[in-house]
Amino acid sequence: MNITEMFSDSYISYPFSNSKRILGLGLLFCSGVFLIVPAVFAGGYLMRIIENTIEGNYELPPFENWKGMFIDGLKVAAVVIFFMLPGLISEFALFVLVKIGYATLNPGLMIGLFMLTSLFYTSAYILSITAIPRMVYKNQLRAAFDFKMVFKDIKCIGLKKYALSLTGLSIMAAYLILFAGFLHMIFYSVGAMISLNIYITDFAANLLIYPLIIASQGRFMGLIYLERFQVHD
Repeated sequence: MNITEMFSDSYISYPFSNSKRILGLGLLFCSGVFLIVPAVFAGGYLMRIIENTIEGNYELPPFENWKGMFIDGLKVAAVVIFFMLPGLISEFALFVLVKIGYATLNPGLMIGLFMLTSLFYTSAYILSITAIPRMVYKNQLRAAFDFKMVFKDIKCIGLKKYALSLTGLSIMAAYLILFAGFLHMIFYSVGAMISLNIYITDFAANLLIYPLIIASQGRFMGLIYLERFQVHD
């Protein structure tokens, strides 16, 4: 499958493969904006989307086995935190140095630390896009931390195709988030005109956009990983 087909499938067709389930995902995510537990469930559902994609299923997966979905969500959180940890530490160091006024004494060091932080976060993103589907495919948490095999999977997918896929994935995620912000502004204005509670307008905007982000990105992550088997089994 070429990149254009992957994007068309992930962002146009797949999220609407089951209207009831995309609505359920929206309700789950929107409640997770205020509570951690539903957000963990949303992460578990992301894993199910990836799993269904790798198995060749097209429709959004059903909401079942909630205990398993919660555990899967914790696994996703563990992988994301692990990969982001160097960036978080570097960012915290940068914050502390700025707070104590060291930035004015050694601006070169601050620029270097900022670039290092950006590199850490970029690397975490690049690796996690393959590490999480690999964990799903192997059904083992430790598979996500097998860096040798993660790099091998990326090589099998093809560095050029992988880079283009991640660039497109990032652009689409940024676009949808910006569009969500645009919807928030519109809903705030409408809500203010009819004296609607701000939390209701937030909920409505989130319900329209964020489930699409989870569904489409989960689908795309699965499709990217499937490319690994087109070259090396």
